[in-house]
Amino acid sequence: MKKIISALYIGIALSISLSAFTWSGVVDNTTKASSTKSDFSEMSLFQSNSLYLSVASKLSSNLNFTAEGLYKYSYSLPNIKTTENSKLKHVVDIDLFKLSGRWNTSFGAVNLMAGRYSVLDASGVVFTQTCDGVYVGIETGNLKTACYAGYTGLLNSLNVSMTIPSKNKNEQFYALSAGLIPFSAEVAADFAGNSLGLQAFGFIDAKQETDPSYYATLSLNGPVSTLGSYSVTATLGTIKFEDMMLYSKINTAFYLSKSGILNLGVEYASGEQFGLKPFKTITAGVSSNFAGGSPHSSVLMPMISAALIKNNMYAALSEKIVCLMPEKECALEGFDTGLNILYNIFSDLQIGLDLNMFIDTKTSSDLNYYSGTLKASLSF
Repeated sequence: MKKIISALYIGIALSISLSAFTWSGVVDNTTKASSTKSDFSEMSLFQSNSLYLSVASKLSSNLNFTAEGLYKYSYSLPNIKTTENSKLKHVVDIDLFKLSGRWNTSFGAVNLMAGRYSVLDASGVVFTQTCDGVYVGIETGNLKTACYAGYTGLLNSLNVSMTIPSKNKNEQFYALSAGLIPFSAEVAADFAGNSLGLQAFGFIDAKQETDPSYYATLSLNGPVSTLGSYSVTATLGTIKFEDMMLYSKINTAFYLSKSGILNLGVEYASGEQFGLKPFKTITAGVSSNFAGGSPHSSVLMPMISAALIKNNMYAALSEKIVCLMPEKECALEGFDTGLNILYNIFSDLQIGLDLNMFIDTKTSSDLNYYSGTLKASLSF
């Protein structure tokens, strides 16, 4: 099946007119060192280099084609004092292969996307990854409606992180992901500068080896006078329409002069409380650096961050107060601090530095976490 899809992609690409053909590329480097010890007596290392090549072509006045392929390798070393359990992994992937278009009709503007591209659900945490699928949206006045359907079974599990593991044991180049069928429908309305949206998302295992899950997300966002903006999301999820789970997030952003932004917010993901079950996502992600990376589950987390954009530099400092809620009790677990800096040396050369630190307020130092990541990318 993978060979058939690859041949189809190549055939479509070869059929594209070269008259409006453009291409670009990126070479990047990521070097990360981390430790659970404040004296860095035990450290792990992660090294990755990647090459991305992108192409784009305008097929007509309404239809566009974009694609991106990549090769990357990564080397992980759990303990720099020894090479035991070290892993070298090579990945080859097509992470973008999309036809997109927009047509103005008598009943509104129609938006279409088909192929492989990045999908983000309304919650921002349930399904945030590349996927093969088709999206159709209609905009009529202040009302927007859309639907989506896709399939994850042809994705490269080495390049996509999902909570349902792949049964393909191949650890090099390309390994097929678990085969889920995601589908969604959404509607959003604009009023007085605000936007109110409702999205329903479902996930069915094509082989029926895992239980189906469904999510409904209500979102509201808009401006706060001229001072900033706000966003509120609440996601109710269920497994087989039996176990209910809840995720919600509130965020406010305030403009500081012309180059600064202050964010205040709080995030909640249910555990075993109020008749709910621990919140589960489809795409694997972390809410904080607690214990080296904690998922979006059983947590209440107030947060504050400040960002500064000045000339060619972007810098952001964030602080999260991590309170675990596995059951009805809420206990302070620690403080998660992050510093992110990006600097454009030239228009095509960018470097970045990410520093993260989780300090456990209890006695278990094994849950502490310290990491530094150096990034560099060159566009051509």
